[in-house]
Amino acid sequence: MSSRGIQSLIVAGVFTVLYWYVRLPARREITPWYPVAPWG
Repeated sequence: MSSRGIQSLIVAGVFTVLYWYVRLPARREITPWYPVAPWG
């Protein structure tokens, strides 16, 4: 795999982790707001 492919994988992975880190507490009603991805 090229270094560019690895780099994009890392970026996608970090984004996914951050997205769920924010979204899961909202689902448990710890935070009152519920973030929605612009594509979903």
